[in-house]
Amino acid sequence: MAPAEGTTMSNPDETLGAIDDVIADWQGSLDAMVWTADPPKTLDPSGITDGLRLEPEPARRVFEGLSAARRVVGDAARPVAASMTRGLAQWARSPAVQQMVALAESPEVRAMMEAHERGEEA
Repeated sequence: MAPAEGTTMSNPDETLGAIDDVIADWQGSLDAMVWTADPPKTLDPSGITDGLRLEPEPARRVFEGLSAARRVVGDAARPVAASMTRGLAQWARSPAVQQMVALAESPEVRAMMEAHERGEEA
């Protein structure tokens, strides 16, 4: 129900119909685009576990395995993170970085930055 060429659409339903015609061949999930003025529906979480039955012993073994894997990853990542932290701290204390900080805090650079923030040319 597209409007004739050169006309405008003033009816919201006509506009939505024209949009739907344009995207008729669009591929996506069924809920990807919904043309409605209604508020979104909320999900009822009570049915999420319907039909799902966890046996205690297998579930315990799965969670123990996940916990052990998490410990292994954590133990492996800890020294890497500590090394990165030491390296960053050493870099921040380096003379070059200290000079850049001192320059950035100088009255001349502060004045230039303030002029820039006001939209003035330096």
